[in-house]
Amino acid sequence: MLLNIILFVSTYPVILIMYFVLKYSGKNRNGTVFGLCVPKDEALAKEFYKQVQEKQVWYQRRMRTTLILLLLVPLVSFATPYFSIQFTIWMLWLLLGIVFLELPCILVNRELKVWKKSAVAKMRLPGQLAEESADAEMPGAKDVRPLGMDSDAEKAETEWKKEERKKSEQKKAGQKEAGRGENWLAATSKSESVRLIELSEAGQVRKTKLLPFLIPTFISMAAVAAYYLLCEDSRGQKMVWIVFLLAIVTPMFYLAAGWMDKQRTAVVSYDSEVNLNYARAKKQIWNRLWLLCAWLNTVFTAFAALVLRNEKITVLWLLWGTVAYVAVTMIFVLVAVRKVNRLEQCYEKKIDPLLNEDDDDCWIWGMLYYNRADKRTLVETRVGYGTATNMATPLGKGLMAFAALAFLSLPIVCVWMILLEFTPIRLMVQQDYLVAEQLKTDYRIAVEDIEELELVQELPELSKNAGTGMDNLYKGNWHILYAGDCEVFLNPENGLFIKFMADGELYYMSAEDDGKTWEVYEKLKGWGGD
Repeated sequence: MLLNIILFVSTYPVILIMYFVLKYSGKNRNGTVFGLCVPKDEALAKEFYKQVQEKQVWYQRRMRTTLILLLLVPLVSFATPYFSIQFTIWMLWLLLGIVFLELPCILVNRELKVWKKSAVAKMRLPGQLAEESADAEMPGAKDVRPLGMDSDAEKAETEWKKEERKKSEQKKAGQKEAGRGENWLAATSKSESVRLIELSEAGQVRKTKLLPFLIPTFISMAAVAAYYLLCEDSRGQKMVWIVFLLAIVTPMFYLAAGWMDKQRTAVVSYDSEVNLNYARAKKQIWNRLWLLCAWLNTVFTAFAALVLRNEKITVLWLLWGTVAYVAVTMIFVLVAVRKVNRLEQCYEKKIDPLLNEDDDDCWIWGMLYYNRADKRTLVETRVGYGTATNMATPLGKGLMAFAALAFLSLPIVCVWMILLEFTPIRLMVQQDYLVAEQLKTDYRIAVEDIEELELVQELPELSKNAGTGMDNLYKGNWHILYAGDCEVFLNPENGLFIKFMADGELYYMSAEDDGKTWEVYEKLKGWGGD
């Protein structure tokens, strides 16, 4: 039950965050919709948005249905008592849930991409159409026209190009003029909300500073030092690496914030002031998120050091602290996503799609980026928030290979845990050795080294340092409250256990059941192990 509660609190928010992030894929984000660039031609853009609106109804309905099903499916794990089955249900649910939530967006992206390519292919310049019409009516006329004389088609094309160039220049001039002075904000729709964001988020230079991150980093490392200096037993010394690993996560948040802050600023408008304010506001939101995460990790590091240092506090507190840490982090992320979404809504009218580079062919399903001409490893993603990896770069290929390996290794871990839980342990005396094995030989101890042999009916209060802890299996190095560490290989559901010393180590072991444990004990006793 405890595992179900922990996974429920830590994994449910992941699916909810993904749902709310992908839910807005149909809105214009920096000139892209569903991972596709908005066509630069005004008439084609209108048709494109019509297609988007038609897909939106199906998309939102499909997303809601998928979310409801995903929220119901993992509840089955509460009906099974097996640790490995519970873990497998939750992990596979998480992996498949991510895929199923992305699938509607992928399908819409593919359909819109096909439509867009078809619509662009059908477009013809007025001059080209006129020329084709003239050629159709008077074959060979193009070849016999007087030297120096333009055909009607060429004249039409020339006039059209001049007109388009004139419109473009007028548009740029108008935007440049409109950008002068503070009265420009009042002339736009949603001017008050845009003004509020620009003034509140762009009042200072938005860069990631070292000092705000240096303070929580120093506190985290101080917690590690204090833990190491105050720990008095071997268990505490073994656990110091856990506190240290937690502590080094804090400066990693600074590295992530600094990397995002150095990313190339997107040009979304002809007005440089709009570009500057938009970039500052967006970077500040993510910078605050990273800083909050750094402080949260600092608090969790100090909490972990306290729990692991004090034997009076059960390790169960560490588990609940981890759950709270994950839950609060998810809340921070959701708040940041909501702020970014509101920011983009306020700047939606100011973003000019003509400035967006139309490289749809470099985006697979609008989510995966592959562009050999782009030397950047990470670029801003088109679907959701954050960055996407350029799989065409050497580093990008390495990162994707690592991600694929991690993705595929999780089912292997689940199978391994199932084998551990459902494969009986074996304890036997072979020749002159006590052998404990399950899937492999875990312990092989010379009988002549066994001392203080004893058959006990109760186990001391144990907590795991390293190894396996399931309802029917304890293995590895464990800690006895107020009595040091011991090596454990047993089924805690049994009623008989063998306790002995060997080479200065304390052992607790049992066979598959009490009958076989008794047989092993009698054989050891007959060897004179006591």
